[in-house]
Amino acid sequence: MASDIQFIWDNFHKELEVFILHKTHNAADTDDILQDVFIRIIHHIDKVNQSTNVRHYLFSMVRNAVYDHFKNKQPLVEVLEIEDMLTEDDEQNLNTAVAECCIKPFIKKLPSHYREALEISEFQNISQKI
Repeated sequence: MASDIQFIWDNFHKELEVFILHKTHNAADTDDILQDVFIRIIHHIDKVNQSTNVRHYLFSMVRNAVYDHFKNKQPLVEVLEIEDMLTEDDEQNLNTAVAECCIKPFIKKLPSHYREALEISEFQNISQKI
């Protein structure tokens, strides 16, 4: 078993490392992911040995590990922090811009009775209650 892992390391680790680095653009993340992949290889060496194409199997493992890495990575700035940085005027300007570019074109495609109701209630601030 140890010789199988050594064989995989000797023949594939550089190629896998380059592939990971190309996806992450970060040397530290690349090292972490490569380490995780080899831990997975050690735990699943029987499956690796049974695969018909070892290289293909290893790259599948790497793709999954890279995916897991980005899925679990926290965003650099939390949404709440962004909201705290916005002033009331900034929020109003952002809402207006989103309404103009994104929402109004969809509303204009609605049948007239639905379109009028939404325009009055959402853009003229008139309540829908009677």
